[in-house]
Order: sequence, then C-alpha cells, then structure tokens
Amino acid sequence: MPFNLVIGSRCNKACDYCFTRGLERGASNWMPLPVVDRLCGMLADAGVNYAGVTGGEPTLHPQFGRIAEAILSYGLDIHLKSNGIWPDSIERLVSEIDPQRISFLLGVLPREDYRAKEWEKLRSILRRIPSAKCTLGITILSPMFCFDHIVDLASEFGIGQVRWALAHPSTNDRNTPNSSVSISDYALYADRLVDMSEALFAVGARTVGDHSSILCMWNVEQERRLDLIGSTQITTCEPTVDFLPDGKAAYCLPLAGLFSLDANSYDSLDMVVAYFDKISRALRSCKLPFSQCETCESYPGICHGGCFAHKSLENATAYTNSWTTQSDSNRVLELRHDLEVRRQNQDRCYLTMVTEKGRKEAEFIATEDYHRLLQYFDGNTTIGEIQSRIMADCRLSKEETTKILDKFLLISWSYETLAEYQN
Repeated sequence: MPFNLVIGSRCNKACDYCFTRGLERGASNWMPLPVVDRLCGMLADAGVNYAGVTGGEPTLHPQFGRIAEAILSYGLDIHLKSNGIWPDSIERLVSEIDPQRISFLLGVLPREDYRAKEWEKLRSILRRIPSAKCTLGITILSPMFCFDHIVDLASEFGIGQVRWALAHPSTNDRNTPNSSVSISDYALYADRLVDMSEALFAVGARTVGDHSSILCMWNVEQERRLDLIGSTQITTCEPTVDFLPDGKAAYCLPLAGLFSLDANSYDSLDMVVAYFDKISRALRSCKLPFSQCETCESYPGICHGGCFAHKSLENATAYTNSWTTQSDSNRVLELRHDLEVRRQNQDRCYLTMVTEKGRKEAEFIATEDYHRLLQYFDGNTTIGEIQSRIMADCRLSKEETTKILDKFLLISWSYETLAEYQN
C-alpha cells in the first residue's frame, strides 16, 4: 500500500478534474513540519522505503525544502508528484538532491492549458531531472483527447514511462463536483488510448493504466495491440493512503470525503493499514458498475469494476463506520472465540486469529492498556455500561473515558478482535 504526504492543497493551475476539490485551499492548509516529522517517523518505523509528496502543487509549500530534508533524514526516498511548474528556487533545490533518492511523476495537462512561460518551465524541469527517474502522467476527460505533446516530450527528453488515468470522481465536495469520466463510457476511450500507447511505444516509452481501467472496456483487437507493445493495464483498485495537511489519514484523495482517520486516532502505520484494509474489503461488496460484473470470472481477483469512487457509496458508511461509545452505547461485544491471547512480555501480548483448522490467520500485537480494556468486553455488558465501570475503576471523567474507549473500539473494529455477542 503506497503512502502520500499531501503537504498542501493550493495549486498554480485549476484543473476541472482535480479530486482535491473541496479541500481548503488557503495558505493555512499547509502541512506543518511537526506533522511531517510524525508521519515520516511512522513510515520509517514501519520499514517503508519512500514517501509520496503531493498536493495541490507540493512545490508551492513555503517550507518545501525543509520538508524534503526531513523526509530524507528519516531514510525515506521521495516520490514527487507535481505538475512540473516549479518556482526557480525549487528547481535548483531538487536538482541538488541525490538522484538515487528522488523520483518524479509529472502530470502533463492538455497543451492548450499552458501559457508559454509555463510550457517552457516544464521543459526546463525535464532537462534538469534524470529521465530514468521520471514518469509522465496524463489525466483524460475527453474521448478525443490530444496526446501529440506527450509523445513529443517523451521523445525529446527520453522519458520511458507514461501513466494515464481516466478522470475519477471525488467525494470531497458534493455541491461542486469535479469533472470526471463515467465508467459506463470507458469503452469510448479505448481506441484512442491504444493509439496513444502505440505512438509512445514508437519513441521508446511504455504506458501504464493507473488503477482505472476495467477489463471489459477493451475489445479483442485492442487487447491484442496493447499486448504487442507490452502496455500494462491495472484493473484492480488499490487505493493509496493520503495523509492530509492536518495529519488526517484518507483512503485515497477521491474517497477522502467519506473515509478518513483523525490524526489523534492512530499511533502507528499498522493501525492505519488495518483500518483501511477493512474499509477496502467492505467497498468491494458495494454495488458494482455493471450487472455482468456479478458473474464475471475476473471479478474480484483480476478486475475490481473500476475505481471505488465510481461505486454507489451513498450507503457505504452503514457498514464501514467503526464502533463509537456514543452511537453504540447499547451494543454488546465480546472477544472473538477464535482469538488466542499470548503474552509476549510485561508490556505487550499477541492476539492471534486462529481458524477452525488451527491455521494462524492474522496477528495483532496489543499493548498492555489495550489488553486491560479487552477484559471488560465479556459478552454480557453494553458499551455504555463498560464506560461507567471504567469511569469508576479509573476515576476518569466521561470525556476522558470516551476518548480512550473510542480509540480502543476503532482498533478493535479495524483488527476485528471483538465480535457482536450472539445469544
């Protein structure tokens, strides 16, 4: 699962398809350095190799240089996702970073959307950065999109890979939604995408579909042509965890309006991954875009029916909301019967999910505090009653207890260590 730091939502362009629409765009929405430090430490502790850095246009961040420094100091490489229209100072700064420690995904707009100086700036950037570390990206809105300028850039600067995406919808602002391509129209784009892939192949570049294609958008002849040139189409939706400027973790920017974790609700990357893995499993059961998806042998293993943001998510929160003290005060939960508790040391214990056949299914290393709270969930006591007991036992206020219990319930829901009590 990739991870991005969305260090700000301000941008020097205004693309209709941008899925950061709905995020605050003011100067106050820059990611502060302490948040960068916390997130980088978390990524490094989890053994992650690199951090994606994106926006908005990330190079506009007034402390971009210090952010790059911080990321590298944690042993993380930088994958910079940008439109390539950088301030001069950033162009110099980036060129001084060890080329082995930084890679680039530069989103290229339609040629007519550039002013002359912006186009020259993009070309200047491409001259400066190593072509082997650069991928060009194109987000597509029209079935008759132009790609000649992409081919020209790839040819002139020796770019070996171009990543394309059909514009995804966004859940961030329902009142003024971004422009996107309906999944029912994907097949209308297929011929043009094949033409672009072949033109790029002729100048030494291969194309990769960015988690947005579906198998049934291609006919047999189109698939044959793509296979001949080794073009890759990714037909499984594998969202990226995007950390927003305030530290909130979102399950991919297009879904940030529906699924996110408050910065104070997680202490480790493992927790974030567990939460969004469970969200992902739930989303795969949402209404699929086409009736034939239900019987398609490629779903859900090879094709996910398109980006999750296309699905009917209006009722998704009904089964993707975790338990909370307030909304579930009458709910009775208990330790899962297939959960084996093994103490590791004084501070930690293993909670291991074991199948009926005795095969280990998953393992969660719990803190002593978590294990202590787990004892209250005996299958006889409601969450509301447990809250009252903890207030009495630990002499805590209702507000303090709610905060502790909500975090405990979020962890338990994500790792599935508790289950509904069955009579």
